[in-house]
Amino acid sequence: MRGVVLLLVVGLAFIVPAPALATVTLINVTSPVRAGGYASISVTTYTNAHCSIRVHYGSRRPLVTGGLGPKGTLFGGNVQWRWKMSSNATRGRWAIDISCGTAGSLRTSFLVR
Repeated sequence: MRGVVLLLVVGLAFIVPAPALATVTLINVTSPVRAGGYASISVTTYTNAHCSIRVHYGSRRPLVTGGLGPKGTLFGGNVQWRWKMSSNATRGRWAIDISCGTAGSLRTSFLVR
């Protein structure tokens, strides 16, 4: 009986993803970036994920622009966004928030020059 229980526990370990793998990891972020230039960010997840991004610079409201829509991964993998900075973007260090549901979230920053 103990052997059957042990076998079930070991089997479930391969089916249920470990919480340690439910993370979002930064690969790269463009920094510094010039006003009017292009910026990008790449992250990786280790599980299926539907990720969204919010870029904050120069105001309290997040940037809404083409290319910053939600993206997903199948069986984990890389997710990348690229956007054009406004030509009148305020100089300074600004935040990027990425949320990938149960896979986790990430907050980082970038510098506008």
